[in-house]
Amino acid sequence: EQFIVQLRQIPSKRVREIQDMAIELDRNGKPKAVEGFDLQLMMICDSIANKEFDNKEVLKRFGAMTRKELFQTIFNAGEVAGLFRKTQELCGVGDDTVVDEVDEVENGSRRMATCSACISCS
Repeated sequence: EQFIVQLRQIPSKRVREIQDMAIELDRNGKPKAVEGFDLQLMMICDSIANKEFDNKEVLKRFGAMTRKELFQTIFNAGEVAGLFRKTQELCGVGDDTVVDEVDEVENGSRRMATCSACISCS
């Protein structure tokens, strides 16, 4: 079953918070590693605007308690990476324009993208 994933721009401050959460620190509090897949998941969790992913019945159907768990279940690694790249573009990060369609939203500087996702939800 196909569905449309709507992405929105994440405010810069929130992007930084997510990046900080994805950094693993050593005993001395110095950066040791970055959890890349977790970073991608956290970014798309904030970027995906579809409200149906917050529906308790949808979460229950896929055995998930959170959006992050849901996205780990319904998206494969390549799809997570693709959504992450599109999110980066919306946030002004990245080399190429990878967003299929970007619309300026009148209520400020928020940007949204509509992306087609071919994902089986059954």
